Amino acid sequence: MGVKRDIRWVSEARFKPYREECDGDDDKAWRLYEWNAKVASALTECIHHVEVLFRNSIMEQLEKIHPLAYPWHLDNKTIKEVAAKQSRDATSPAEPDDIIAHLNLGFWKKLLQDKPTANEDLWRHHLRNAFPHAHTDRKTVLNGVEDLFELRNRCAHHDSLLRFDPSVELKKIIKLASWIDPDAARWIEEIERVTDAVRERPVPPKLDTAIIGHRNDEVYKIYEQVGALINSADRKIAPVTYIGFYHDKRIDPEFPKILEIEVPKTWSAKEADRLKKSSDANEKRLGRVMSCALRHGIAPGGNYEVYHLSPIRSTETSRTRSRGPILHEKRGRGSGFVKGGLRYFSLSTLLHASDTTDLV
Repeated sequence: MGVKRDIRWVSEARFKPYREECDGDDDKAWRLYEWNAKVASALTECIHHVEVLFRNSIMEQLEKIHPLAYPWHLDNKTIKEVAAKQSRDATSPAEPDDIIAHLNLGFWKKLLQDKPTANEDLWRHHLRNAFPHAHTDRKTVLNGVEDLFELRNRCAHHDSLLRFDPSVELKKIIKLASWIDPDAARWIEEIERVTDAVRERPVPPKLDTAIIGHRNDEVYKIYEQVGALINSADRKIAPVTYIGFYHDKRIDPEFPKILEIEVPKTWSAKEADRLKKSSDANEKRLGRVMSCALRHGIAPGGNYEVYHLSPIRSTETSRTRSRGPILHEKRGRGSGFVKGGLRYFSLSTLLHASDTTDLV
């Protein structure tokens, strides 16, 4: 018999999402909590490698324009504080490498932000060269770095990752690395432990279907034409098996199964054309999806996740028992059904519903 776990080690508030995910079964909740820590550790290892790669690539460019590798007037206070601390902790004056190593990810992220006008010149003339394989703009790179920063903090603070898909987060980490050095990205892929940790999840997700809200039917048209959902990387979708579409006060009757999730390195018409000419079937498929999405208003240059879904007529696509949509007839203030563009349900509940009151 193992050690009896004590909730005081964790706190009720921190333990709550795991208990809810396991319908109050504390034994399962503890195993899920321990698994969450294992996944966070595996992700942190990958984040560490990319953070060092990111920092060194930026420094390589900055060293060409300043003796200590940074235009001091942009954030002099932070560097002075780090330099002073390093000097206090050492027997000799702080060396540039010591200062650089102790500047956190938030500091480097600021270099990509667009608030100081000096940053635009810095990007255009120097920092874009730190991401030689990105083929995109500063905003897209910044969004990728901010995404990494958010995940890093969540892992470091031991927060729940239940509403994140670790496999997708890993792909985004590798994508950022590939913008800097494709060989480094392949190295991280070879040594990562996230994939094995994900397989060890002790309790399957309680809710297996994500309902995606959208204001027009373009999102659904993309699915109809090429069997895919294009998700903006800043919308986190938990690990689920099925996707549903909500728009115009209804949930569509089809719930396609997720077949694969890709995180494209580049999102543009040029990249779509290149992929469609590839001899690789998967690249051709991605090229068709990208081209279709661009035609339907998915803007070029962003960070996206491509959910490849089972076709409408596939036996892997589930349908409501009535074969009709699930209507949302509630009106008035606060009546929105998919607030924030995302909501989760069990597939079995959805298949037997005729309107959204059946889902409560």
